[in-house]
Amino acid sequence: IRYNGASGGIVTTILISLLKKGEIDGALVVRMSQKRPLEPEVFIARTEEELISAQQSKYLPVPMNLGLKEIIKDKNGKYAIVGLPCHFHGLRLVEKKNPNLKNKILLRIGLLCGFNPTLSSTKFLLRRAGVKNFEDVKEIKYRDGDWPCGFRAILKDGTDRFLYPIEQFLFSHYVFERHRCAMCLDHTCELADISVGDEWRAKLKKDAGGWSYLIVRTKIGKEIVEKFAKERLLYLEPIDSSVIYGGQYGSLNFKKKGSFAFAKIRRLFNKQVPDYLKNGKVKPKLAHYIGASLIYIMTTFFEIDFFNRLFLHVPTKIFTKYRWLVIRLFRN
Repeated sequence: IRYNGASGGIVTTILISLLKKGEIDGALVVRMSQKRPLEPEVFIARTEEELISAQQSKYLPVPMNLGLKEIIKDKNGKYAIVGLPCHFHGLRLVEKKNPNLKNKILLRIGLLCGFNPTLSSTKFLLRRAGVKNFEDVKEIKYRDGDWPCGFRAILKDGTDRFLYPIEQFLFSHYVFERHRCAMCLDHTCELADISVGDEWRAKLKKDAGGWSYLIVRTKIGKEIVEKFAKERLLYLEPIDSSVIYGGQYGSLNFKKKGSFAFAKIRRLFNKQVPDYLKNGKVKPKLAHYIGASLIYIMTTFFEIDFFNRLFLHVPTKIFTKYRWLVIRLFRN
C-alpha cells in the first residue's frame, strides 16, 4: 500500500482500517475510468480492493459532488470522504443546509493541493511521452514507480510510456493551472478532519516508499490517527510546522500572496473573482504581480492546442527554470 501510493500510503491505510473495523460503510474516492482512461471516476469504495484501485494522485478536474448523491440516499450508512480544499469548501456549505449529511460523514481526509490542472496537462504529458493517438491509451497513472514517482501511460498494445521522475512535469503548476485554482487561498485543506500531503525533505527522497505530512485538525481526526498509531497501523514522527512550510513553501506562498495579485489581474480583464479576494487585506507587491501575470499568460496560451503542441519539445530544464523563477517571485 505504501509503495503504490503517491507518498506514504496513509490515506489508503486509514480507509482500509476503518472499513475492516466496520466504522464506515464506504469511502468517497476517485480512480481513473476504465472505459474512458483520460477521465476520472468518482465512486463509493466499499471493499479493500476498490480502495486500492483509488490509490495515487489524479491531476485533472474531479467532480466529487457526483458521489454525494449516493451518500445522501443512504439513510443509515457512515462514510469517509477524500477530497481537495475546494471539495471541502463546498461540502461544509452543504453540511450547514443538510445536517443529516454531516452526521453520515465520519471522516474527511483532505489532500494538500497547489492546483488541479486542466485536461490539457494530461494531453501534453501523453504527447511528451510519445503517445500520438489518445485512443491507444489503456491506463494512466500520474504518480507511479519509486517515490517521488513519475507519469505512466500504458497503451492497449502493452507499450509502457514512463516520464520519471516527477520533476519531468512539476512545472505544470505554472503552465496548466486553472484560473479558479489560482484564486484559492487554501493549500493544506483547512476544513478537513485530517490533511495529508507529500513530504519533500531531501534526506527522505532515497526512500522509495515515500513519506507523507499528516496534519490533524479535529477531535475525530485526532482520535482516529492516535488509535491507528497505537495499533501500529501508522508510523508517525512529530514535526514542527516549519518543516511543512519548508517542503510546501512554493504553493503556500502563492496561495496566501499570489492569489490576490492574480485576482486583481483578472479584474482588469473584467473577469469574475471570488468575493473574498475583492477586498482582501493583503496588498500584493510588484514581484507578486509579475509572477501572477506570468501564470495568467502561460495558462491562457497553453489551453490553446497550437501552443500546447508548439512547446511540446522544449527541454524540461527550461520549464523548470521558469517554475523556479515564479516561485522566487512569491518568496517575499
